Amino acid sequence: MGGWAIAQSPIMVTTITVKRLQQKGYVSLTTQLSKSRRVMPEAQLKLTFI
Repeated sequence: MGGWAIAQSPIMVTTITVKRLQQKGYVSLTTQLSKSRRVMPEAQLKLTFI
């Protein structure tokens, strides 16, 4: 549980924020997914399995 304990520690939660990550140039997964769906509309198709 070493990594999990560190990730959930109060210092990590207050130090590494979404705002700071965005300032450093990181893009959230939800933002990236929404951009890719606009570029590739076929990604929104529902897949059916036979």
